Amino acid sequence: QEALYERFRQVMARRRACEMDYIDANPDNPLAGYCLTKIPIDSVLTYHERLADAARNSIFRPLLEPLLAKAGKYRLIRLAEAKIVAGSPAPDFTLKTADDKNFTLSSLRGKYVVLDFWGSWCGWCIKGIPKMKRYYDRYKSKLEIVGIDCNDTPERWLAAVEEHRLPWINVRNPKDVPAAEDISVEYAVSGYPTKVIIGPDGLIIGKYAGEGPDFYEALHKTIK
Repeated sequence: QEALYERFRQVMARRRACEMDYIDANPDNPLAGYCLTKIPIDSVLTYHERLADAARNSIFRPLLEPLLAKAGKYRLIRLAEAKIVAGSPAPDFTLKTADDKNFTLSSLRGKYVVLDFWGSWCGWCIKGIPKMKRYYDRYKSKLEIVGIDCNDTPERWLAAVEEHRLPWINVRNPKDVPAAEDISVEYAVSGYPTKVIIGPDGLIIGKYAGEGPDFYEALHKTIK
């Protein structure tokens, strides 16, 4: 199985190289626009700049528009990673709560804060809720959790908050905002769930991707 996977990886790497070479050699061919949809996301913007108008505006343009938006968001996330590190100030933001009120992160200054980037569609996010509740009950005199729902409709978000009886602050990160205004981009979120621990001074203590023990160990150690 491992040998087959390695063979598959090599074939895919060669295929991507062929597609990128084709774009360089045929920038005005519509097929070059299609090849753009098959290359690594971190190379899309660079290779799109090499396309001639004939390739950019071909029948494949409807495929390129969402791809370019995704690639632009990816680039902003990579740039944001350098700022979302321990010791850096947590970017402030204001989002709507479940009862349609404005919530601003800086209003929690003086308490430990966990930002939980999640979604009702994310199986690992839902699986981690019971454990999150236990830690919240244990530390809520010093800690506040802010659940930041991402990539959901308002209806699905509110239904999930009610279904899982989430006891902490719940806000929604709108899907239709530009990437430059997206809170998940500003916090360099590339997977779900992602949790960020912030100290009472507003500085980032740590960022944790996935649902693993490292986040809970760090939270316990920090607050204790």
